[in-house]
Amino acid sequence: MKASSLDLRERAMAAVDANEETHEEIAERLGVSRQWIGRMVKQRERFGSVALQTHRCGRKPRLTPEHLVRLAELVTEKHDRTLQELQDLLQVDGCLQVICTA
Repeated sequence: MKASSLDLRERAMAAVDANEETHEEIAERLGVSRQWIGRMVKQRERFGSVALQTHRCGRKPRLTPEHLVRLAELVTEKHDRTLQELQDLLQVDGCLQVICTA
């Protein structure tokens, strides 16, 4: 399923904001479903935007940007540290693969 364009999303929300037509009428005029209009309204309420939402699924990264900076410093200081040593110094939970991937 192809994502709808930002232009279409903005036109739909402008029509909803104008409050001159029902969601059904807007959907028919724009060639989308009434449910799609509802999803866009909910997305705007939740995220403040109707732009495409990317990477909303999956696990959140264990290492923050601050962790990554510190990891780089630790490796630069002593390049032959083991993954376990790096994990202990960073005080990060999880498996060693997290450190290795970073």
